[in-house]
Amino acid sequence: AFVTIEPKKDNDPDPAVERIVTIKGSQDSQWRASYFIFEKLKQEGFAGNDDVRLKVAMKVPRSMVGRVIGKGGKNVRDIQRMTGAMIKLPEDQANQGEETIVETFGNFMATQSAMSRIRALISQTQQGPPTPVPPPPPQNRRGPSRNHQN
Repeated sequence: AFVTIEPKKDNDPDPAVERIVTIKGSQDSQWRASYFIFEKLKQEGFAGNDDVRLKVAMKVPRSMVGRVIGKGGKNVRDIQRMTGAMIKLPEDQANQGEETIVETFGNFMATQSAMSRIRALISQTQQGPPTPVPPPPPQNRRGPSRNHQN
């Protein structure tokens, strides 16, 4: 994975100020890099006795946002319920360009699980509907023919 960390501003004395970390690479390498960052933050005590909470942003093609949201927000609610992550989409998607930023908030496993489910929704849509399987050919209900010769 290729990881970049936004530099800390010189005039900010707060060591826990939010900084942007960009991770590029395969899904597996992104997962491992995110995990190492999560563990480092935990070791350094950035969350005190609580679990480290992350904000993870993902770019989603604007044409897929409706699929992520689902009818009446069903997909977002289901993902939040199943993963424990909170999902936030921009209210005004018109200003987002070709891609929309979807943010998830939560502990490491919650955010990774939510992102995985979002990627699955997007890939289902991009692959198209499943190809229908043709019905099996009709079978002879009388059973096999028997030729009796006496």
